[in-house]
Amino acid sequence: MSRFLARARPSTTIGVVAVVASLALLVGAILDPQRAAMAYLVAWLYWATLALGALCLVMIHHVTGSTWFIVLRRLAEHLFASLPLLALLFVPLLFAMELLYPWLHPETLDPIVRERVIAKSAYLGAGFFRIRALAYLGIWLASGALLARWSVAQEAGDAVRLGVLQKRLSVAALPAVALALTFASFDWVMSLSPAWASSVFGVYVFAGSIVGGLASLVVVSVGAQQRGRLHDVVRVSHYHGMGKLLLTFVVFWTYIAFFQFFIIWIANVPEEAAWYLDRWQAGWAPVSLALGLGHFVVPFLLLLSRDRKRRPVALARVALWLLAMHYVDVYWLVMPSTPRPAFAPSWLDLAAFLAIGGGAVGCSLWRAGRVREAARGDPRFERSLRFGTR
Repeated sequence: MSRFLARARPSTTIGVVAVVASLALLVGAILDPQRAAMAYLVAWLYWATLALGALCLVMIHHVTGSTWFIVLRRLAEHLFASLPLLALLFVPLLFAMELLYPWLHPETLDPIVRERVIAKSAYLGAGFFRIRALAYLGIWLASGALLARWSVAQEAGDAVRLGVLQKRLSVAALPAVALALTFASFDWVMSLSPAWASSVFGVYVFAGSIVGGLASLVVVSVGAQQRGRLHDVVRVSHYHGMGKLLLTFVVFWTYIAFFQFFIIWIANVPEEAAWYLDRWQAGWAPVSLALGLGHFVVPFLLLLSRDRKRRPVALARVALWLLAMHYVDVYWLVMPSTPRPAFAPSWLDLAAFLAIGGGAVGCSLWRAGRVREAARGDPRFERSLRFGTR
């Protein structure tokens, strides 16, 4: 098997790994369905937030009319090409709701928590939960599909009109995409602890998604150039731009994370403070410390260097580190709020990560092999190539 994987094409290798991991996850679901559902939720959220981060970046690019991002736009479109598959892979979570969300079993909850759940019963209902999920997925799929289709169609002509359509769609749909991500984070993550609430939780998830999407874009850009592609397209100045934006959103994520904690600590409401206590007990203290250091201190200090932001391989190492920290962040958000709150990593976590990730990466590679590597049909493409030059 190892010899076969070494000789196979990357897409074939990824497909084999995804199939094997899926089979392992299926066995785990039979042996321990609750733990498998927990691992699946973490993995799905991780890969979905990377795709949504890339989608938001493309929409922000269209809204602001930025020129420098045009040479990177097609790579970002490849990253959110996995959204249709991820929407399909969300279906198992709808069947696993009973294993994950305590508000479906109010009789098992603490009396105070039960009262809060009953007060939210109009919102926290299984049927309404599924309807909202379909709405969120529909908004993301429609926005991503139209933007990607119009971007490719620019190469066949009528580029100016299609560029205007992309901008108008982004202006209209970006608030809907962001709100869908906000309410999805309330539904799929925050409701794991139904007595807890945070008004900035959606912004926190959004900031983490942008960091993940940008980090993925850096890694994909460097990977493409190391395979001999895009050498005449993505230049040092573009990496510098991505590095500066990455530093900005690392600081923004930290700002939201800190002030969410700070406000809850000052208020000292037991039901709210318990959410952080859960992430400091039962083995979670080292993870919490590692998240603070790894998602802020380390990348912040590294990205301060102008030279590092202008060296693609060095920047890619920082981006890979942030992708790992983004997984830690999602794991830290989900696992302490599930029915098994103690920190106890399982082989099911790896199986779910590889199964869903293999499908997501496979979708991106599939699209990359069928369209041009850069958005050369955009009327401003040549200006984008000259970004950072005098």
